[in-house]
Amino acid sequence: MRKRPRVQKKSEKPNKKLHSNVVKEPEDIRELEYEDHGEDEYDSESEAVYHSGSSVGEAEEWEDFKNLRLEETKDGEISLVNDPSYNAMEEEKIEPEEEKEIWTGDPRQIKQGEILDFENEAYELFYRTSVEWSCLSLDNIKGPEMCTGFPYTIYLVSGTQAPEGQNKVYVMKWSELYKTQYDDKSASEEDSSEEEAEEGDEAKMDYVEFSHHGVVNRIRANQDFNAVATWSEKGVVNIFDLSSPLKKLESANGVVKSRAVVVNTFNVHNEGYGLCWGYNGTLYAGGEGIHMFEYNGSQWSHSKTYNGHKDAVEDIQRSPTEQTVFASCSCDKSIKIWDTRVATADAQITMPNAHESDVNVISWNTQEASQIASGSDDCSFKVWDLRFSQQQAASIKWHSDSITSICWNPMDSCELVVASADDRITVWDLSVEAEGEIEPGYPPQLLFIHQGQEDVKEVMYHPDYQMILSTAANSFNVFRPNINVKEEEDS
Repeated sequence: MRKRPRVQKKSEKPNKKLHSNVVKEPEDIRELEYEDHGEDEYDSESEAVYHSGSSVGEAEEWEDFKNLRLEETKDGEISLVNDPSYNAMEEEKIEPEEEKEIWTGDPRQIKQGEILDFENEAYELFYRTSVEWSCLSLDNIKGPEMCTGFPYTIYLVSGTQAPEGQNKVYVMKWSELYKTQYDDKSASEEDSSEEEAEEGDEAKMDYVEFSHHGVVNRIRANQDFNAVATWSEKGVVNIFDLSSPLKKLESANGVVKSRAVVVNTFNVHNEGYGLCWGYNGTLYAGGEGIHMFEYNGSQWSHSKTYNGHKDAVEDIQRSPTEQTVFASCSCDKSIKIWDTRVATADAQITMPNAHESDVNVISWNTQEASQIASGSDDCSFKVWDLRFSQQQAASIKWHSDSITSICWNPMDSCELVVASADDRITVWDLSVEAEGEIEPGYPPQLLFIHQGQEDVKEVMYHPDYQMILSTAANSFNVFRPNINVKEEEDS
């Protein structure tokens, strides 16, 4: 079975599909002939008495038969009444099904009056919402209990990009996440009791918020320490204790204001975006250099700075297998692999010109530790095998703008999700070896295209539920693509 890319559609209005059967009327109703095999009981219409449980008078009393309709009386009988507002002969008007087309262009080029719509069948689950201010970054928080199926509950943390003095950190709980209902299914299709249990009403979002000094460039949670770290535009790295906000979240109903305990604040003078928790509470923050903060049992302290990059550090990822190893990428176009046990000025492995422009993001494959994926301002993303570090294992340039986020699927070593400044999120399966294109413009490795968000900043998988989470200028999205859809057989 070949997997096909699912794309959204555009339409003049976001209406749901209507299914209707249209029967063609004869051109002239007078051409039809009716054959009567019985004899009329009455010689003329004037002799007929219309009776349906009660007498309603002679036919000539009715000036217009088209206004007759049936009505139930108080006694439970059915009688004919003359209703001028009712016209039985009027042809039923059937609205034609709205024509839709596959949108294959840049979503930023949608014309005025057009919107991107989507087929519910393309998603197993899809929810979107927004908060007071847009967020540049988000991260998963492990919930108190593991969900085994629908409905799901997930926990997230994010930080805002708001005017001075109004920035916040949101600790969110999304609950009642049911399976997407297929509004396009035929009415005769019967759902099993299991499916009915999976499909429910609207989801619920509760969140606790607390103030943050400056825009949150990047946010990362560490559940083992009940902590969350933020990179501020003020050039400050903060570490907060999440114990109180998480406790309030369990009893929250809507929005709850709170105060979080600041465990540590580090002024590193220049803002950055690279932020990653290592092992045993170690925190890495990348800007002008890479700052390492270590945990001593009660708080964190700055222990070392790595200055091997020649320009700003954009992203940091820890090794999924080696506790002292981490990776970084930079505006100097390079990717570096570091080992904190080695006292050298530069990294142990360097890909000096990994891309043609700034390397914005990297992701370490947790299922295949030798692979790192990278995304760049040159619109491409690549996969690197660290066993052969000077040669890329894969390179795909499909997006039309900078790659802003990339993440491997934690449950599939061959699948990753990519976000771009072209307002598209794509899902790829790099195990597909077919050459050419399934359809013009769609490589065979491309599984899914998600659109509708503006200026997508970060995308990631939920670690347990095979959902994709994204944040953008206009909304948060949580979705699970219905990728394993059989292609329609050629007619």
